[in-house]
Amino acid sequence: MVQRIELYRHFGLLIGQAFQIQDDLLDIVRSRKELGKIPFIDIQDGQHTLISQFVFDHGKPHDKEILNAFFGKEIDDNGRKVLSRLFESSGAIQYAETEIARLIQNAEDLLISSDIKMEDKDSWMNIVALLKKRTS
Repeated sequence: MVQRIELYRHFGLLIGQAFQIQDDLLDIVRSRKELGKIPFIDIQDGQHTLISQFVFDHGKPHDKEILNAFFGKEIDDNGRKVLSRLFESSGAIQYAETEIARLIQNAEDLLISSDIKMEDKDSWMNIVALLKKRTS
């Protein structure tokens, strides 16, 4: 029983991390209409994410200055365009997409290699499929 609990705990951690990074990414790459909320709200609210951390860790000094200038401040349409270019050119978007794919693949591999019943695997894989299709 402990082994099964550990399997589900690990699966939940992988899927939860993928979901959160995906949520942070959608906040950057989707429009207000697609999201149903203002894009870049995480940056505007001063919420640090894997994506912003990527820029702080790997961005050019000028990129870091730009991000710092917007962090925790109201962002207008022009600011959103500047930040979009920044996250794209710095590689932060690609990094987030790669991390999401890696986490999802690890979750799938974990389920496939487990000894749980096929119908249970299918149920959990449906959750993975929903995450893969998520756009808002």
